[in-house]
Amino acid sequence: MKALLISLTVLGAIVAGMSAVRVRAAPPTVSIRTDTGTVTVRVEVARTPEAWSRGLMGRQTLAENTGMLFIFPDDTVRTFWMKDTVIPLDVIFVNASGAIVSIKTMAPCVNKPACPTYESGVPARYALEVAAGFAARNGVRPGDALTLPAGTR
Repeated sequence: MKALLISLTVLGAIVAGMSAVRVRAAPPTVSIRTDTGTVTVRVEVARTPEAWSRGLMGRQTLAENTGMLFIFPDDTVRTFWMKDTVIPLDVIFVNASGAIVSIKTMAPCVNKPACPTYESGVPARYALEVAAGFAARNGVRPGDALTLPAGTR
């Protein structure tokens, strides 16, 4: 009986400890299907005007195959700029059906009175910012398909 009581006490402690453990969810990803294969990008998601405005400002680095996915409520021509962004970026514009419609490489713009803008040229619902050169290195081109994280449409 004493052994059973000790076993139950130990089991209770283990279960209590397990309930306190928090599992961190993996960051969301997007997949881009190109002529040469599929590339996956871990993303931070920007869904609000504040997040859209802040973007990747102030970041000193951006790891390979990581980026920021901007989710907008409608399809319109999008315009981005690089105010206070110190790392060069590619912005990949995507329409509501997931097709890449244009890609621009954006230069850093820090401590300048005016920064250039980068326009999608055609309506886009989403934009993916990644390190400059990502699109060329991975063969990403307009017409390729981007698969969004679950629940982002």
